[in-house]
Amino acid sequence: MQKVLFVRPITISFREGLFLLVLIFIMNIYLLLIFLQVVVSLSHIIVRATVQSIDPNIVSLLRLGIATIVFAVWQYPKRAEFMAIERADYKHFILLGIFNLVGQMLFIGGLRYTIPPNAALLYALTPAVVFCMSALLFGERGSRLKIMGLAIAFLGAGLVLFDRGADLRAEYFIGNIMEAGGMLMWSCFTIASRRLVAKYNPFTTTAVAMFVSFALLLVVFPFIPTTTSFTDITLTQWGGISYIAIGATVVSFSLYNYALSRLEASKVTVFNNLQPILTTLFTIAVFGQYPSELFVIGGIIALVGVVVTQRG
Repeated sequence: MQKVLFVRPITISFREGLFLLVLIFIMNIYLLLIFLQVVVSLSHIIVRATVQSIDPNIVSLLRLGIATIVFAVWQYPKRAEFMAIERADYKHFILLGIFNLVGQMLFIGGLRYTIPPNAALLYALTPAVVFCMSALLFGERGSRLKIMGLAIAFLGAGLVLFDRGADLRAEYFIGNIMEAGGMLMWSCFTIASRRLVAKYNPFTTTAVAMFVSFALLLVVFPFIPTTTSFTDITLTQWGGISYIAIGATVVSFSLYNYALSRLEASKVTVFNNLQPILTTLFTIAVFGQYPSELFVIGGIIALVGVVVTQRG
């Protein structure tokens, strides 16, 4: 007579499920990078909506302030790592903080004068800029396959954006210039982070950069004109600011530096080419528009470019 086996169903709590999900992302660096681009792409739209009614400088101050508090609480148990930072590296962390501060203020301020697809297009240039900087500063040489992958990815991103709203008209000129400056600062931040994340914990590196940026902003903020009072901010606007501070700053910067500690800078930044696609996709969802054939083709080309770069 055949025996019937009863298998007890496996049940896990929400906390255990969340832990397993995070573990899967950490174990697969590429899934983590895709998740990172989703978070950042959403921030383009949320920042744009937020700065239409709140002074960008106030948003920058609150973003860094909230992020600094979160990092302080998060990293407090590991405060010994901060004390272990060598004095010779202080200047590198200060430089990292400056790049971060200027880049964030240009990114947030620029979205008041341009549209999210334009910003995403400019940030899609990050891999090429980082590659050129790495070649000039560190003599890093890229294979033909890597260079070809970067070019393919940017081509795909460009097709998507010019199909769905990338606008280079004069009315967006100031915003585009600010976003281009923010992209250059982000590229410098990436290069400056390479040495530090190789020497220190990537999360410690990110936290120190935020502390320095916030301290510098507090020094200069009294001299910056603003048009919004803190009491004028609504609950909905606080929600947007919270996402910008926690999702688009604490989470994204930490994951970004973690990825830099695992992969070459050019292989990390090439995923920025997914931002135009994702940003446009979210924009389509918000406005109820459907993707065209050119959008699909451009998205596939950009994804092929990411894969080719990783093979390089």
